[in-house]
Amino acid sequence: MLEARKCWQLRISLVYFLIMKTDEIIKQLEKINSSRIFARSPILSGFLSYVVNQTLSGKSTFLKEYCIAIEALGKNEDFDPQKSSIVRTSANRLRNALESYYALEGRDDDIRIELPRGSYIPLFKPGISLEPATEKKVDKGQGDHAGIPAICIAVVPFECFSDSLYSLGNLLGKQLCAGLAAFKDLNVISWCMVKEFQDQNVPDNAVCIKFKAHHILNGTIHINRNRVTIHIILVNCNTGHQVWQKSFDGEFSEEGENKLVIEVVEITCGSVGGFAGVITREQFSAPNLIAGNPVYMAIVTYAKAFQNTPTLKLIENATQVLNTAIEYAPEKSFLRAMLAECYITGYVFGFYTKKQSMSLAQEQISRALMIDDNDQYTRCISGFYYSQNGFHNLAMQEIKTALALNPNDVFIAGRCAHGIAVLGDLDYGLAVLERGRNLNPYFIKYNYLPYFLNCIRHNEYDKAMETAQLYYIPDFFWSPLLLAVACYYLDRVAEARMEYENILQMKSDFDERREFYVGCFVIPEDLRAKLLTALEVIREQVTDF
Repeated sequence: MLEARKCWQLRISLVYFLIMKTDEIIKQLEKINSSRIFARSPILSGFLSYVVNQTLSGKSTFLKEYCIAIEALGKNEDFDPQKSSIVRTSANRLRNALESYYALEGRDDDIRIELPRGSYIPLFKPGISLEPATEKKVDKGQGDHAGIPAICIAVVPFECFSDSLYSLGNLLGKQLCAGLAAFKDLNVISWCMVKEFQDQNVPDNAVCIKFKAHHILNGTIHINRNRVTIHIILVNCNTGHQVWQKSFDGEFSEEGENKLVIEVVEITCGSVGGFAGVITREQFSAPNLIAGNPVYMAIVTYAKAFQNTPTLKLIENATQVLNTAIEYAPEKSFLRAMLAECYITGYVFGFYTKKQSMSLAQEQISRALMIDDNDQYTRCISGFYYSQNGFHNLAMQEIKTALALNPNDVFIAGRCAHGIAVLGDLDYGLAVLERGRNLNPYFIKYNYLPYFLNCIRHNEYDKAMETAQLYYIPDFFWSPLLLAVACYYLDRVAEARMEYENILQMKSDFDERREFYVGCFVIPEDLRAKLLTALEVIREQVTDF
């Protein structure tokens, strides 16, 4: 379906290309590059100029990552697309910049230049003024969001209680819009458009109506001597309810303001956006939203499967619901990533064979990356896939790529941090986890495993016991596993035996597959050896006893 759509787009673009003259497209390119958005970014203007000129010259077949990196971005000839995502990242920035240009300065242009997702070949289309007025038919379930209500958010200019604070308020608004735009489940209204509209002294609710926003972020900025206080509020436009608020305080100086803006943007974005954000949690608390929508139903079922003890029944149920959701919305890459995770999880918990689960997971990850190779969740699950197949360097690379795409998505950052830690880089993984907890207190119990491993590595067994107790998830065999290991190193023999017996009650094949189960989540040899040694000694004690 995706390939068919790309072919259709290229055929339509070719028709427009034949109608338009090359010099008209070149003039449009020059106009875009001289616009306010592109004039200050030589990378984006260079990227756009290169792909347009190559296409007009009949050389679009050479528009590959390597060629773009060398000829448009100035990289050396030893550039490796497998090790660097700079071309994909720059292409994504270019797409966003073109959308912003045509929403503002270029809204009346006769020619549109677009860079479709999944391709580096630009499309040339007529502008709004050239398009014939035709009635648009909406095919239910096949729209831009396949029946999923898009969450639209607007950042409203802050009320500044001093003229000296207006530049800070403007910078903060721009940075908040940029930070929120990194979340693919949010549609962020352009800061310039909202600011221009609000300069007419209209109330905040007029912004909701004008831009059809579901939520608005507004607030105040005060100054008291040499201190600045910023108070931010998130409001649901439909109910008028205040769903989140936070105050920030910092020094009133150039350095202090920059630090304060970074802190405000990181914490606000981490608290508001993503799977762990208040907007998503508010959405899924509404039964009428979930009922009848296969995508939302799939996400809720998936969450239940992984926030509780993963059983075969829960994983199979999530798999079935996700497959239904994919039929309903086949171009949602994150659904395929979730389905891939179900297959991999079925393997690491001993429900599926490796051959059965990994081929299915690989298929879904490949399809998801074809749809959107910058999907953060897919990159994260791709790392999980590589780690379970022994490609640890590739796993670390994929996970770090996922983290870099949006470090303020606390839920995915937590998943990435967990992966980084169990692959061996405990210090970095724990630093990412701690940052996430500071941005948003939402915390999954599985993420205590890296803390436990760090305690074991440093022989801090009392802390390991405390962490194992925090990790505790009812009926999940890893809970008594961690407790048994901690008890062993604290010489609490009877308790260690009891916990080992609990493991066997929850996982009857643990004695035979102990190395497999531990190895799935503890990659570093030194840590895996410490856990397996403890478990082997306890097993012998249980047998002798």
